[in-house]
Amino acid sequence: MRGPVTLLMLAAMSSAAVPCGGAEKADWPSFRGSPSMSGVAPTPLPEKPQLLWKHEAGSAIASSAAIVGDRVYVGTQKGEVLCVRLEDGERV
Repeated sequence: MRGPVTLLMLAAMSSAAVPCGGAEKADWPSFRGSPSMSGVAPTPLPEKPQLLWKHEAGSAIASSAAIVGDRVYVGTQKGEVLCVRLEDGERV
């Protein structure tokens, strides 16, 4: 893939780390959520997932997103690790 690639954060994906309906916040630190690779989030998903934000990564994304606290981390084809705020996608 060539050219800039956009990192999209959907409500369904980010709900693992963002409280939804009063649920407590939880990290999503690895592919499928945990070392057991269960892919099960401890928080409920929204009924209608929607795009929360997008971030131009400047290179193809070469990893799954890891969500820890209020940060999202992804690796790029350029060998960079990007860190953006979970709330709004702004680069940290």
